[in-house]
Amino acid sequence: MTRLELARKEYQDLAKGAMARYALRTAFDHKEFRIADYCADFGPNPAAQEAEDAVRVWARGYGMWLPGVTEHCIDLASYLYPEADTARLVTIGKNFAIDWYLNDTIGRDRVASLAPQDKQAAAQARERLLQVSQTLTEGPGASPVDLACLDMLREVRSGSSAAPEWFPFFLKLWVGNLQTMCRDCNASASGAIPTEAEYVETRTYISGMQHTIALGEFAHNTYLDWPALQRNGLTPVVRRLWWLCAVIGCLSNDLFSFEKEFIQHRSDSNIILVSILNDEHLTLDDAITRVIGRVRHHMIEYLDHARFLTARADELPSSHQAPLQGFIQTTQSCVKATWVWQLLSKRYKFPGSIFEETRFR
Repeated sequence: MTRLELARKEYQDLAKGAMARYALRTAFDHKEFRIADYCADFGPNPAAQEAEDAVRVWARGYGMWLPGVTEHCIDLASYLYPEADTARLVTIGKNFAIDWYLNDTIGRDRVASLAPQDKQAAAQARERLLQVSQTLTEGPGASPVDLACLDMLREVRSGSSAAPEWFPFFLKLWVGNLQTMCRDCNASASGAIPTEAEYVETRTYISGMQHTIALGEFAHNTYLDWPALQRNGLTPVVRRLWWLCAVIGCLSNDLFSFEKEFIQHRSDSNIILVSILNDEHLTLDDAITRVIGRVRHHMIEYLDHARFLTARADELPSSHQAPLQGFIQTTQSCVKATWVWQLLSKRYKFPGSIFEETRFR
């Protein structure tokens, strides 16, 4: 019996009984801090429905609207960017629509099960999208998705013209997402088991968290002034807060989507499975408990850094305050959406789930 087969057997044992085995809120709660209280006043962008209607028409025009899927990503965008105006929320919604279409057709937990000719077509689709994204030009044989990507990126570039240096930075993160998400990330495909650190770094791109955080600047139309941050000695703290936000987002998603990925799609590209593959003595229960503790540890550090940066932002010249305050607000929205949206979404609900929050009621 392989280690992954044993993990499936262990899962079946954990899933027995009428009660869930784990509460995902424990990945966030600590001492007096309660994630439910932290998110009590958190809600979606008031323009959510208007943006969803606009993106639905746009996505259908390119053949990308997936019923039961795409509406979830627009809903998520409205939580991640509650302050964005309607036009910017629509542009971000288009980015998410492309990302989720790719994830649910040729994403990491889907491509492994494709037939050989479909895998080849998926690889070609990824290369075309990379070419479109890197050149911002329509290549030969461009597909509707390629054209949608080109349209979206041109909108993002136009909407960020106040800070021309930001768009190449965003584009690099978007390309990183395409390069990592649209491929088979299972250990059997790569021929090697990634270390936990290697997996986490790659996962921040697979999940889209890196460019999602950058889009917060676009949503506010205020952009971090990195030279000014450097002069004020804030660059390391800002980079650390960015990383913590990305990791909390992607690792908590590994918990919420564990059953969807491992049980339903038989993918091992998940921090729980990577932990097991790196330690033959680790049980599935051990691995889940370890990941919950890991997210909690990052959450504690995130809150400390966010408090520090909030205080420092008030000390900066007024011209530098808004971009930094907007960035902190984006990370807060990301962390809160990590809990609220994943809790409310039907996307991760699973019959007899071992997690209290993802069990069908």
